[in-house]
Amino acid sequence: MVKKNFTVMSVFLSRRLILLFIIILFLFLGIENFVQNQTHPETEPFSLNAIVEKVVDGDTIILKGGKKVRYLGINAPEIRVWNGKQWVARSQIGGEEAKKFNQRLVGGKKVILEYDREKLDAYNRILAYVWADGVLVNGELVKRGLALTDFRSPNLKYQKMFSDFQQEARNFRRGIWGEIENYSYPHWQANKLIGELGAVEGKIISVNPGKEKIYFHFGKEWEKDFTVIIYKANLTLFSLNPGELKTYFLGKKIKVYGVVRHLEGPAIIVSAPSQIDILQ
Repeated sequence: MVKKNFTVMSVFLSRRLILLFIIILFLFLGIENFVQNQTHPETEPFSLNAIVEKVVDGDTIILKGGKKVRYLGINAPEIRVWNGKQWVARSQIGGEEAKKFNQRLVGGKKVILEYDREKLDAYNRILAYVWADGVLVNGELVKRGLALTDFRSPNLKYQKMFSDFQQEARNFRRGIWGEIENYSYPHWQANKLIGELGAVEGKIISVNPGKEKIYFHFGKEWEKDFTVIIYKANLTLFSLNPGELKTYFLGKKIKVYGVVRHLEGPAIIVSAPSQIDILQ
């Protein structure tokens, strides 16, 4: 009798434990889904009632109500530049043209905002692909040569499409691609281009992978000499994996196109193959 009661009690406890486990599992999955829905706005990918109040430049707009939107996947030429010390009221090549074209596409219009994995940036700006009259404005700016691709993980939805648009714009010398060769310097003079769109030429003497980026150095003093940076998330466009980069690029003379930024030393961040020419 005691043995039978013990068996019944064991079965009862086992069932209770299984039930408790199921409840905990459902709670965990529910919380996880909630967090994912807050972090990844693909569950609510569009905003349909946005009206543009002001066009700031080629890749930034302000909506009615005051919300600022930064276009995803691109970097349009600035209408003022950072020279390493301060902002200067001087347009990069194509800056005014990019703003005017953006104004023509979205100014005063109702637009659709399409989100990617992140909805806001560090400055609390909305991150979006902007549609107006059936046109994907971000992509159209790249196709017209009025913006460069600028993809950062995890927002990679139109990475391949924009890369192809940029190659097309370069092939036909549209927009900035018709002028950028006029702003070309050897790597030891890259400081002259800080804050500007241009081209820098030199030989890669070392390739150093970081956690999220690959660094291509053109001199031994990394904090002063020119550097090219490629985010690992963009390597798929180059048909290379991190292990192949050193073999492919080390010792090569290249010309690289983009905005020269002051990141310790002068640097260009490359997002697509169309920004690099291998010279020898």
